[in-house]
Amino acid sequence: MQSGTVGLVSEIDQILEAAERLRTAGERTALATVVSVRGSSYRRPGARLLVPE
Repeated sequence: MQSGTVGLVSEIDQILEAAERLRTAGERTALATVVSVRGSSYRRPGARLLVPE
């Protein structure tokens, strides 16, 4: 497994754990994913963000 893959697995695990905690608390969420960027950007395509309602 490549080192870059380990970071991605850890990130998605953290997002899913947070989503589960929020769902258990009765909160609705959406998962946003960066699909494209133009110019400079702090995050690259594939970056994810859990957005509570």
